[in-house]
Amino acid sequence: MRQLMTVAKVVALGASLSILTSLTSSIAAKQLAAQFDAAQVREFTGTVADSIVLSEYLVSEKYDGVRAHWDGQYLRTRAGHIIHVPIDISKTFPSTSFEAELWLGYGKFEVASALARRDVSDVALWQQAKLLVFDSPADGTNFTGRVKWMEKQLSMQSAYIQVVKQQQLHNWQQVTDKFNQVLNAGGEGLMLHHSRATYWLNNKTDLIKIKPFYDTEARVVGHNMGYGGDPLLLKSLQLALPSGVQFRLATGFSIKQRSNPPAIGARVTFKFYGWTNGGVPRHASFLRVREPANSKRSH
Repeated sequence: MRQLMTVAKVVALGASLSILTSLTSSIAAKQLAAQFDAAQVREFTGTVADSIVLSEYLVSEKYDGVRAHWDGQYLRTRAGHIIHVPIDISKTFPSTSFEAELWLGYGKFEVASALARRDVSDVALWQQAKLLVFDSPADGTNFTGRVKWMEKQLSMQSAYIQVVKQQQLHNWQQVTDKFNQVLNAGGEGLMLHHSRATYWLNNKTDLIKIKPFYDTEARVVGHNMGYGGDPLLLKSLQLALPSGVQFRLATGFSIKQRSNPPAIGARVTFKFYGWTNGGVPRHASFLRVREPANSKRSH
């Protein structure tokens, strides 16, 4: 197993900010319990870190569920598809709208995702589900006010609704402690939500995500062409892990890289966010080519 290293990075998308703490690990480290210190969590870039005043943010756990929006009548995915909820359960939901994560527990994202995609409601599976509510437009104040309203009005509304706990942290050591606590429990990371933020659906501003990603290597065993309908552009790489599992890597490539993809036999590095039950990296994205195609190294 390779030695662990931590590198903090910042990715700015318009007004949104996503802070990803990178953890380099071997392919075997599926149950890795990561530990980060305050300096590593705060080691962003340039003036970005200096612009973050922790006292202005409320901190909560980032749950690995399916993003859902209740409009007072239907539960929908972020893309607008209806999530079928048993009638006896949905009638306990409030008439006001809210945003939540459909969650069935740590390590059960695939189960939650399958539940959200079903054409008919699965009563037995819904008995294990929770809607973890993190925002609602019902109270027109800032985020702090909305949290207080949700805790008062929604907490006792339904056995299937749970308001996400928000807390104020005052220094990066406290953030680190909370971050490590969540990771070691099997969680995904933290969300920092600005206390004065206004509401709108699928709001991506005033949010900071602190989340680990892993990176590792795999061997190129095939090219799948046809990106954008062009037979000369790479659509995805067929990769083989040391475990023997193969999967397609389709994101993270520039047009230049799609025009001249890594050769068969090349070793590439990619980042990912955990594993499926079948041992396939989740949400994998290309980072770089690690060695030339004629290298004699083997797994």
